[in-house]
Amino acid sequence: MVVFNIHAVIVILLVLGVNYLLSFIFPDFQNRSHPFFWLAFSVIAGITEQTKLKGRLFWLPLWLIGLFVFTKISISEYQKNDSLTAPIIFLVIVIIAFLLIKVFNIKGWNKAKQHLKRLKETNHDVNNIEQSSLLKQAFFLPRFFIPDSDIQLMFFGKIYNKIYTLWFSKPERISHYLKLITLIKNTISEELFNAKVSVLNDRLIKLREGKVTSIDEYLVKNIEEVLKK
Repeated sequence: MVVFNIHAVIVILLVLGVNYLLSFIFPDFQNRSHPFFWLAFSVIAGITEQTKLKGRLFWLPLWLIGLFVFTKISISEYQKNDSLTAPIIFLVIVIIAFLLIKVFNIKGWNKAKQHLKRLKETNHDVNNIEQSSLLKQAFFLPRFFIPDSDIQLMFFGKIYNKIYTLWFSKPERISHYLKLITLIKNTISEELFNAKVSVLNDRLIKLREGKVTSIDEYLVKNIEEVLKK
C-alpha cells in the first residue's frame, strides 16, 4: 500500500513541470534514470519543504527520498562514465542553499529580538491578540529544526536534539529565551507553566551554567503547544 499526502502529489507535479521546461536546455532532466532528474526533484522538494507544501511518501520527506535516489544514480553514473557533473552541481546548490538559510536565520533572529524588546517595553499596552502574536514571533526557531511527524523523530530524533542544543547554547540566545519564558509565565496559569514551560526554563539555566549539555526536542514542542493556545 502506497502512503502519501496530497502535498506529495502537488510537489511531484511541480517537479515534472519544472523538469519539462529544463529539458528544453538539457533533455536529461526528463530522464528518470539520470541524476539531473533527481537533482531537480531533491532541490524542488527541499524548497517546498520550507513552505506549507511538505510532501511525504511513507511518512518520509520527498527531498530525502530524492536525495537517496540521486546519490545512488550518481554513483552508478560515475562508475559507467566517470561523470561528476551532477554531484558538483548539487554541491554548488547545497552551498548556496546553506548561505541563504544562514541569511534567513539571521534575519529571523533579529526580528525575534525586536519582538521581545517590544514585549518588554509595551507589555501592558498591547492587547491579548497582539501579545500572543509577539510571543510566537519572539520564540523564533529555524523552520528546518522542527520535525513534523513522529516518524521523523524516530529516525532523526538524536540529530534534532543535537541541532537544538547547538542553537540554544549561545549565551545571547539563552538570555533571550529565558526573558521570553518569563513573559510567557505571566500569560498562562501556574499549572500550565509547571507542566509545559518550567522544564525548558530550568534546562536553559543549567545549560548556561554548564551543568547540562543538551536541549531535547520535546521541550521546544511543549513551548510551541502553549503559544498556540
